[in-house]
Amino acid sequence: MPVLWDVKSGKRLGVLSSKDKGHLAEVVSLAFSGDGKYVATGDLQGTIVLWNMKDRTPVRRFKAHAGKVGSLVFIPGRAEFVSSGDDGAVRLWMVARSLVTNLKEAGPGVTAMTVSSNGSVLYAASDDGAVRGWNVSLRSVRGTIRFEDRQ
Repeated sequence: MPVLWDVKSGKRLGVLSSKDKGHLAEVVSLAFSGDGKYVATGDLQGTIVLWNMKDRTPVRRFKAHAGKVGSLVFIPGRAEFVSSGDDGAVRLWMVARSLVTNLKEAGPGVTAMTVSSNGSVLYAASDDGAVRGWNVSLRSVRGTIRFEDRQ
């Protein structure tokens, strides 16, 4: 169960838990929406739970990936977030409903994700040494940079 803490005071604020709509496995990833309304949590079994931060209740539960949800990131200025999993997929979700699109199908594992400050480009680094960039509005690959092993 994810525990929320106040950074300044160090006090425990509460726990995100639900027997009906929460996690059944260990939570390993987490992201807050820019407006502070939501938090998304991902677990070892590929499930994402979207939580309402006002009352700390689950809004929606998604079976997102085959295996661990490796990372989550909200898109600034949009009611959307992105997940990556051990299956190598990168998926775009809407807060108000389920899956919008698969940005990247299963393949090399994603090791890190970030989004530009204006929310227009999503970047994901993969095990294969590539960094892919997606135009978020168009849901299309903008470009790929490949890094070679220089040992």
